[in-house]
Amino acid sequence: MTHAIGTPLLSELEDRTEAERLELVNARDSQSKRFWDSVNSSPIFPYLSRWEREFATKTMLTMSFQQHLDGMWRLEAAQVLMWALRLVAQLPEPDAQSEIDLPKLEILKRPTSFLDSAALRIQSEIARARNLAELWHWRSRTEELIREGRPFPAGEAMLRQELRSYQDIVRRAAIAAHESGDIHSLVGDDFGVKGKSYVELSPEEWSEVRSISVERHFALNWLCGYSPNNEWDHTPTDT
Repeated sequence: MTHAIGTPLLSELEDRTEAERLELVNARDSQSKRFWDSVNSSPIFPYLSRWEREFATKTMLTMSFQQHLDGMWRLEAAQVLMWALRLVAQLPEPDAQSEIDLPKLEILKRPTSFLDSAALRIQSEIARARNLAELWHWRSRTEELIREGRPFPAGEAMLRQELRSYQDIVRRAAIAAHESGDIHSLVGDDFGVKGKSYVELSPEEWSEVRSISVERHFALNWLCGYSPNNEWDHTPTDT
């Protein structure tokens, strides 16, 4: 995440002179090398995933837009891990992006320092957060089906439960989640998000909330042992 945050896109160099571009690229690559040298020589290195090790080799000139985007959004997953280790007090609301300023965190200046201060939260607390993340991820996937106009899988079982559309399922799930305290805001019998019902989100707002949900679900599934062989890169996010 820090690597992505600190690596400007090539498009940001377009209005600079050749000398300015060269200076910025060299400065960023030098900064990145110092950071990764400290990680690679620490006890943390063996635990980096294959994707993370490959990403670490990318420079300003070789990092693709998708890699940059993936690295930036992975901050949401990192925030979950920090929360689970009690390095942050609480997670933001499901519609709020992380405001953690990784480059300024003292913990990243000494990659192994967190080992002395981290303490894992109790399993039930992490499991509840996982269930909540899965619920929000489920809502985003259901919204995708609605917006794409996918046919509703109507059948006798659904009809017996008086469920005739995706909207009916969302309504049932939203009311139940609100009654159990899993979601705090209910708007129009839907998940309340950004001061409106989920269905009213603009494409840009929906994309943002969906990305937050995916990353949190990913990290919490890994924490709860859902990943085969505990491999971070292959953590499933089924809903």
